[in-house]
Amino acid sequence: MPSLELGDSRMRAWIGRAKAPDIIADSCGNAGIIVGGGLHSLIDFDLRSTGLVVEKSGEILATGATGAVMGNPAQSVAWLANKLAEVELALEEGNLVLSGALTGAVQMAAGDLLTATFGGGLGAVGVKFV
Repeated sequence: MPSLELGDSRMRAWIGRAKAPDIIADSCGNAGIIVGGGLHSLIDFDLRSTGLVVEKSGEILATGATGAVMGNPAQSVAWLANKLAEVELALEEGNLVLSGALTGAVQMAAGDLLTATFGGGLGAVGVKFV
């Protein structure tokens, strides 16, 4: 399903400056997740080539494709499942898993509208910041 990850950090001006160790030390910088639309079956769906357009208040900021995530987002979910199994844990039915970012982070401010539109019939998800 279409989704947006809301990033946040205790570091000032972290977008574009923070490196992987900084983000991990800051609890991955996740402030929340916004999901939209409904669940879609993966039958007859090519996860490698689904496009994405990200807009901020109507201006295109970025484009991407699902293949940017390890060649196929299912690969990152499989990796996670295998790593969990190494420590005798598992994904459970109903867990929400984000496979990985298709674009970089963008700075938002009050009044901004962020929209991510996915191809392949997945649809769009958006949020207005207040």
